Amino acid sequence: MTRRGELLPGIALPSAEGRQVRLSDYRGRSNLVVILAGGMDDENLLRLLREAARKHSDIAAEEAEVIVILAKDRAGRTPSVVKVDWPFVVLIDGNGHAHRLFNALDAGGTAVPAILIADRFGEIYAEFSSKERQGLPGIDEVLQWLFFINSQCPECGAPEWPQA
Repeated sequence: MTRRGELLPGIALPSAEGRQVRLSDYRGRSNLVVILAGGMDDENLLRLLREAARKHSDIAAEEAEVIVILAKDRAGRTPSVVKVDWPFVVLIDGNGHAHRLFNALDAGGTAVPAILIADRFGEIYAEFSSKERQGLPGIDEVLQWLFFINSQCPECGAPEWPQA
């Protein structure tokens, strides 16, 4: 997993609509919540995405965008949730490159769910993985992280990290 304090890697993936999207497109403009949804069963993925959609205006109020990265299954199929009209960007990680880059793989190399929260400059403030003890946060906890990021004073030096 990419670690807190590092910058988000500069990746480009096709969106569900077929256009190329780079994480760097958001640099300087928006805080990011990157949801790597590989390995997530449809029920839990839908629950998380519905919660994110329901709270989309709260996320936007924190000057943030949600980027969902879906991995194809072993048969090469994209999860059916891509067909829903979500209020956030959905990217397709066809070959698992993004999940590998973010180290969102289990010991057997299967994609696992992860969430990264980064400031508008791409610095990662929080990272969660389903393979870790704490698991994935809910959207309310994500919103707390976004509030924390926005409350940082850029002139104050190194941020004081909250306990994760």
